[in-house]
Amino acid sequence: MSVRIKLGNWGSVFAVPSCVVDEHIKIASPNQLKVLLFLLRNSEKSYTYKEISDLLRIHEDDVPDCIRFWVDREVLCEYDGELTPSKKAAETFETAVQSKTVDKIPEKKTVVTRPVKPDIITASRIINEDDNLRALLTEVETSLSKPLSSGATSVIVMLYDTCGLPAEVIVMLVNYCVSIGNRRKMG
Repeated sequence: MSVRIKLGNWGSVFAVPSCVVDEHIKIASPNQLKVLLFLLRNSEKSYTYKEISDLLRIHEDDVPDCIRFWVDREVLCEYDGELTPSKKAAETFETAVQSKTVDKIPEKKTVVTRPVKPDIITASRIINEDDNLRALLTEVETSLSKPLSSGATSVIVMLYDTCGLPAEVIVMLVNYCVSIGNRRKMG
């Protein structure tokens, strides 16, 4: 008797370090997650930043920033111009890195950075790529009864995209500020 499992789409899977979900999914932007998943899925191939940006439909200048995000969080390590799993990440999916030499990776200190408010050009690009964010900004403007300034728009984009704050929470905070009379400080 022969036994076979038809896996369908599960026939082609790849490893994702559990720390990506356990520690970083709330703070990683959609683009940072896209770049990481793309690199993990295509680990045996080389791509230029331009090729990655074209395939993922993100700005080419964002690709190195997305990679740096994962290097700073010790998911990836950049050594001699090559990306490898960090020691921390390698522990969680050791079988996926059998062909890499993890022992040669130097220790890297973790630098905790605070979120940076995007400039208006970056914020506009992020807004154009995300229908939910556009709806959020419209709802905030409605709550404030006035259009948002470019600075306020960038703050909302940072809270939503970089910090991962849910739209509902942002709207709740704006409505609270309006209810206690702090409408003039927003927008």
